[in-house]
Amino acid sequence: TYVFYKRMGKEMKKTKIGIVALCFTLGISLFGCGAKGEKGATGATGATGAPGTQGPKGSDAIQYYPVTFRDEDGSILDIQFVEDGKSVTFDGQLNSKGIYNYKFTGWDSEFENISGPTTITAQYDHSKLYFGSYPQTHVEDEELIALLNSKAGDLPNSTHFNSWTDYEYFINGNKESFMFYQDIDLDEDGTYDYRGVFFDKYRPWYTDDCEPIADYSQQDDYGYLVNNTYWFSYDPIEWNVLKKEKGKALIFSTIALDSHEYYNSDYNGEETRDNGLSLSPNNYEYSNIRKWLKENFYNTAFNYNEKGINVICEVDNSASSTLQTFNRYACNNTQDELFLLSSQEVVNYYPNISDRTSLVSDYAKCQGIVATRNKSASTYDFCNYAMLRSPYWFNGGEVDTISTTGNLGSDPGEFYANCNYTFIGIRPAMWIIL
Repeated sequence: TYVFYKRMGKEMKKTKIGIVALCFTLGISLFGCGAKGEKGATGATGATGAPGTQGPKGSDAIQYYPVTFRDEDGSILDIQFVEDGKSVTFDGQLNSKGIYNYKFTGWDSEFENISGPTTITAQYDHSKLYFGSYPQTHVEDEELIALLNSKAGDLPNSTHFNSWTDYEYFINGNKESFMFYQDIDLDEDGTYDYRGVFFDKYRPWYTDDCEPIADYSQQDDYGYLVNNTYWFSYDPIEWNVLKKEKGKALIFSTIALDSHEYYNSDYNGEETRDNGLSLSPNNYEYSNIRKWLKENFYNTAFNYNEKGINVICEVDNSASSTLQTFNRYACNNTQDELFLLSSQEVVNYYPNISDRTSLVSDYAKCQGIVATRNKSASTYDFCNYAMLRSPYWFNGGEVDTISTTGNLGSDPGEFYANCNYTFIGIRPAMWIIL
């Protein structure tokens, strides 16, 4: 118990608290090591170490107790001295575990009515971690929007992109320049903080045979309209930890971060590609989505250090990974940093169907994802379909998905997605070194 007197001046009190912090760290008494009532070096009555100790009669003493905030590994985050019966607030910062961080869930003790020396320890959910960043949350602050618009410069069009980048999305089977993005490093620390999105046509539901108008797009349903600029903040990506082994972890994004087609055709059969190979649209090895994950998403979401703990692994694309003993559309195994889960992996890691569902990001909505309405909030929050890499065994133009109920395409009442759908949610998976 550390005893201070109200008659101390402000400057004296600040000095004493600083001494207390030092003495507490060194494990020595503030007022000397004498017995109860013995004079310390300052001439004040010595502390006894027992809660509730009062100073000399009539001294109107105030008691303070050390409150130590610790991380889960025992390291000290902060030490404060709090008046008896009062509350404490955490003024420090949680330790960064390095390149990734487990999800912080709170503290193991209450912050109110401190009545003795107290240790409060941070708690984490080791089934979830944060790793990398991606545009996710719609910016609504008008001043910030105005600042970002000024930094972005002139808007793009189909012939002059200015400082913007073309998404190269499809309209009626061809890539067209109608939707663009620009990343801004607002605080100039070498990492992007915001992504702007501008489009002068709506992104249609399908890569072919579909007009770029509001009737055939989801974007306007969420309030994203043509000829407007929308900004999204780069936020840490939250991942579910599916498996840990040999110092590595398999992780799977908790929400749908984007939407994309599997391939730009849903033809039920084989077509000759530019590489001369005759392939079905649902061939994962040569799919648009695999190329997009390896190039666009990978380079957007992770910096140099983060890429350093990503593991290139062999991805199983066999028939058994599609929950079939035979699948004519199963392809070769691939070597990938990022990949979509297979039907078999979903069943293995999510035996409880309700655990398979997810929310969607604002950015994914702007990309045209189909989301299910949250009736309690009158908003579109839930991912309607999340894409898997597994091809449908019966049709070369379709692939498996996780539906809004958590079922797979092979389950009763569900369906496989056409490869040319642009509105299917993307939830990447990957292995990282812990």
